Amino acid sequence: MKTFFNSALPIWILVLLSTFALPSASFAQDGEAPVEETPADEPSGRKKISGGYGYFTAGYSMYKLDNFNTYFADQAFVPVKDNGISTGGGGMLFVKNFVLGGEGHGILTKRASSSLLNAQLSTGSGQFQMGYIVFAKKGLVVYPKLGIGRFNHELRLKEQISTTTLDTIVAGNYSGTLLSRKGTLGSVEACVDFMPGFDESSGGGLAFGLAVGYQMQLSDKGWDAYGTPVTGGPDVDLSGLYVRLRIGFGGWNQQ
Repeated sequence: MKTFFNSALPIWILVLLSTFALPSASFAQDGEAPVEETPADEPSGRKKISGGYGYFTAGYSMYKLDNFNTYFADQAFVPVKDNGISTGGGGMLFVKNFVLGGEGHGILTKRASSSLLNAQLSTGSGQFQMGYIVFAKKGLVVYPKLGIGRFNHELRLKEQISTTTLDTIVAGNYSGTLLSRKGTLGSVEACVDFMPGFDESSGGGLAFGLAVGYQMQLSDKGWDAYGTPVTGGPDVDLSGLYVRLRIGFGGWNQQ
C-alpha cells in the first residue's frame, strides 16, 4: 500500500490545482446581471468535464474461502467466513470526460487456528482504472469504470507451541513460514460522486462517493515460499461483488 500512495503523489497535486480552477459566472455586457452557463447553453451539446480528487475508501468484498476451509479441515481448524471488509485509497483525474486513476485495497486479515497451528491470511490489491463521465451537474458526477491490476495473498503459518532456536533453524527445522500467491485482477464498477457545487456546472471541496462493482480473478500463479514455487495449498478466489464508500477532496468544472 505504501508504494501505491507514493506513486499517486502527482495525482494529489493535480487534484489540488483543479480545485482552484472552478468556473465563475459569466457577465453580460451593458451592466446586465451575470448569467450562469449550463449544459443547455452549449450549442454543440454537453460540455467536457475536467478536474479530479483523491480519497480514502472502505467497503465490503464478497469472495470465496470454501477451499481454504476444506484444506485445513483435517487440521481441526475453525472455519473462517467468506467475504471481508476492505480499506484503501486512490486518486483520479477527469480529463475531458475521461476518468483516469488508480486504487489500492487491503482486506482485513483472516485468522484460523487449531491446537497445533496458527494461520493468518492477508490480501492486498492495486489497480489502474479508466472510465467515462455520463452525467455531471450541481456537484454530482456519474460514471462507469474498468480496472486491471494485481493481487497478492500472504499466508503466515506458525506452530502454536514451539521451542525453535537459531540452531534448529540453521539445521532446517522451522516453527513457521510465510507463503505468498500473486495474480491478475480485473473489475467493472458504477460510481457516483458528490462534490458540493458552486453552480450547476462545477463542484469542489469535500467529495463523497459510492462504487458498486464486480471483480474477477483473471490469473493465479500459485503459492511460493520466499521466491520458491510450492505445489498444492488452498485456493482463494477473489471473484465477487463489492461495494465501497469514498471520502476525499477535490473538484471539477465544465470547460
